[in-house]
Amino acid sequence: MIRMHDPNVTDYSMGEWASGRKNGIRFFRYSRNMTENPSTYKYLDKPGYWGVHAQGEVYAEILFEMANDLIDVHGFHPTLFPPPFNSTDANGFYSEEILQKTGKRVPAHGNTLALQLVIDGMKLQPCRPSFVNARDAILTADQALTGGDNQCTLWKSFAKRGLGPGARVVGSTPWGGGVHEEDFDVPKKCRGGKHEDDRAPKPKPGKPGRGERQFGDRQAQRGRKGRAAAAV
Repeated sequence: MIRMHDPNVTDYSMGEWASGRKNGIRFFRYSRNMTENPSTYKYLDKPGYWGVHAQGEVYAEILFEMANDLIDVHGFHPTLFPPPFNSTDANGFYSEEILQKTGKRVPAHGNTLALQLVIDGMKLQPCRPSFVNARDAILTADQALTGGDNQCTLWKSFAKRGLGPGARVVGSTPWGGGVHEEDFDVPKKCRGGKHEDDRAPKPKPGKPGRGERQFGDRQAQRGRKGRAAAAV
């Protein structure tokens, strides 16, 4: 849901014309308004949210918030496509300041930066990622790409929809079960306190999130305990 041509904040539906419904084929329209679209991380526990499309709707809403928050900070570029390689950057697609400082070509605008962070995050996250894995991968991507310039903006976006530092799944199962616990807070450094990273401990991208250990790990642990008991 990263806007490509529309510089104005707009609520979007998916398949509205084809379905004949205001909200289209999704439960809610994509919106920054919590009344128009109230979905949060905890919605994954609701009936009707077991399927990948319904779960993806919640994640897409979180990315919709993220993209728009980045646009608020960095502005909007009329195209998502960078200039051809070895050509001049006549339209200012990349940040000249970052290019001069680091030699990196970093998208200068919110919508283009959001797309880059999502793509870079997909390279860092594990197979079958959880929401927490995907969130952490995007934060790591920003750290690598911009030196972490957008960390608080990103945390604000995630936390608004319940995916703050303490968000986790309790009692996760291989088929996606478990209870989702939300966190609407942001790290202390993003609340105007001391500039320190006091986030709840989290794994690196590629590792299961807290409360999201894989079924096989628990089985292996039980097996070790059973063998130890038999040896006594």
